[in-house]
Amino acid sequence: MGLQVAFKPLGIVIALIFISIPFVVRTVEPVLLEFETSMEEAGASLGATRLQIFTRIIFPNVFPALLTGFALAFARGVGEYGSVIFIAGNIPYVSEIVPLLIVIKLEQYDIEGATAIALTMLVISFLLLFLINLLQLWVRKRSGQL
Repeated sequence: MGLQVAFKPLGIVIALIFISIPFVVRTVEPVLLEFETSMEEAGASLGATRLQIFTRIIFPNVFPALLTGFALAFARGVGEYGSVIFIAGNIPYVSEIVPLLIVIKLEQYDIEGATAIALTMLVISFLLLFLINLLQLWVRKRSGQL
């Protein structure tokens, strides 16, 4: 096939997708299980096409869970070290990952640099968690549970 994945950004993306996809599945699956098919049937009986049923009935109900799952997957991917380190190779400006940069800084006894990178990752993680909580609050208000 001629597609090289190892030591390339594409390999990192594939590894992170493989690692993070359970977070998306875990958030979307309960929503799909609780979804009532009578809403789809009502739309179809009123003459809606399959695309209209998806865009106006299914997708608005799944979207908040999907967004939450992607945010959790991104937060997981930001801090992933173990699985990605084997595929990344740490080629400067090509396949460097943030957790490896922290390890390199620590090995060079650059505690301040490692702390700065880790603090930046921590702030990003807290912001993502805050956004996820805001999204969940919005979903609860929208569905009348609050």
